[in-house]
Amino acid sequence: MLSSSLCHRGQITQLKTVIEGLRRDIALAQLAGAGEEPLLAREEMMRLNLETEKEKYRAGLAQLKGLKQEVDHIQHLLQLAKVKLHHDFNAWFEGMAGLESASASGPPSRAGSSSSRDLRTGDRATDDDIAAFYRTKQALERR
Repeated sequence: MLSSSLCHRGQITQLKTVIEGLRRDIALAQLAGAGEEPLLAREEMMRLNLETEKEKYRAGLAQLKGLKQEVDHIQHLLQLAKVKLHHDFNAWFEGMAGLESASASGPPSRAGSSSSRDLRTGDRATDDDIAAFYRTKQALERR
């Protein structure tokens, strides 16, 4: 899509250059008194080609603008989903931390843990990731 619009733009520039050259040739032919009819016919053909390319360019540009709106909307929806996911995770984690503190038979907390939210999932890597997440979150909240 984008390359097509750039291609049309390049064609437009090229056609404008050709038309300018033809107009110079027509002016020289008029000064010399030579026949300018073939040059005028060619200029008209080039102008029609130019208008065709301009229409194609405008149509491509309109299509790109529509796609940009769609992409912006999707990015907005992704941002909303990210915020909701973060909120839902926090709510879940707080609920799990509340369940752990209410349960007397819960797994023992890690030694040296600075968080009261010491929840174990059974997977050490996941537990470490969750702990790192909350340490980072607390550091950001302090700022």
